[in-house]
Amino acid sequence: MSVSSEAFLVFQRTAQGMVGSLPVKTFDIRVGTDVSGMEQLLYSSMVTGYVVRNAEFRMKMNEKVREGAAQVFTSVNPDGGDKKEDDDLGSADYMRGVPDKHKLVREEISGRVSWFDERLKKRIEIDGEEYIDRLEKKLSQMQERIRPQVSGDVTNKLLLYLTRLPHRTVSSFGAEISEPATVAMCRILSDRLGLLNPSKMKMGFSVSREHVSQYICWCLLVGYSIRNLEMREDISELTSSYRRGMHMRQNTSPPEKEDDK
Repeated sequence: MSVSSEAFLVFQRTAQGMVGSLPVKTFDIRVGTDVSGMEQLLYSSMVTGYVVRNAEFRMKMNEKVREGAAQVFTSVNPDGGDKKEDDDLGSADYMRGVPDKHKLVREEISGRVSWFDERLKKRIEIDGEEYIDRLEKKLSQMQERIRPQVSGDVTNKLLLYLTRLPHRTVSSFGAEISEPATVAMCRILSDRLGLLNPSKMKMGFSVSREHVSQYICWCLLVGYSIRNLEMREDISELTSSYRRGMHMRQNTSPPEKEDDK
């Protein structure tokens, strides 16, 4: 199965959010459920994977449209100036938007401010200029701490795209699921869970959290792949329909009128 690295990270975050993130070395967590509950969990995971592929496709299409529009604008107005759009949240330059304190022009500040000194373990009074300097130092330390975490996320455009989409739009991605895709998901679940008859639906069992996480990731990937196959088939049908239309148009075109002699 082919899946983008961005989508795979979304799958990991989804599974982690569903089963928890307690360290495996310290906690031995088991999940108790029945076949019916497990089936519902895994089916929802497949639908989520389906939604992720829909969102990724929409995001890629939007990027292509923006690129095409930018090229048209450049060709029409090559001297459009040096105006630059705001950095995309998915770009590696996201953190560069934070103002550089060395480039800021600061007015003189007078007066004294109460400050808790961590070294002395008590509050002291300092002047306004020193107070601002200490705040800037604290801010720089915080930015350095969060920079690796943020940079890892902002390079994943798909994850940011999903978090910024309205809830109604994300729900619509799941509502568009086709009947063949639903049937395929249900058949896969039946095969994996070994459902022999309805009486076994309430059979209880216990599995490890890691096992559940693997099943969730696998179902996310299955749903993603099902939607990917659907889109390939849709594109293939659209291309074939276009070719048939062009062929019919050529065959039904009226003959050229002969010149009067």
